[in-house]
Amino acid sequence: MKTRYILLSLLAVSATLFAGPFVPYDSTKPPSLSLPVAYELAAKTLGTATNQFYCSEARLDTDFGKPMWSFTFSTTNKPPHFQSVWVYFDGTARLAPNVIL
Repeated sequence: MKTRYILLSLLAVSATLFAGPFVPYDSTKPPSLSLPVAYELAAKTLGTATNQFYCSEARLDTDFGKPMWSFTFSTTNKPPHFQSVWVYFDGTARLAPNVIL
C-alpha cells in the first residue's frame, strides 16, 4: 500500500516537472522586439553560415517563461540540415543546441 502512494507521488512530481518549462507565449501581448530586428540579430549570430542556410521558420516562443523569437534555418542539401537561433526580447541571441531525432 505504501509503495503505491510512493509511485503515484513520484509520477505526479515528474509530470509536473516535465510539463513546467513548456509555457506558451502569451499572444495577447505584442512582442517588445520586432521581427526585423530579431532576424538581423539571428543572422549575425549565425555568422558566415548564412551563405549555406535560409530561414525556414520564425515564431514566438518561450524559454522557461522568458519570451523569445525562435528562428529555424535550413539547407537545401539532401537530407537537409537545420540550425535554430533563439533571440530573446532583451536583445541577446544564441545558437540553439542541435538535437538529432
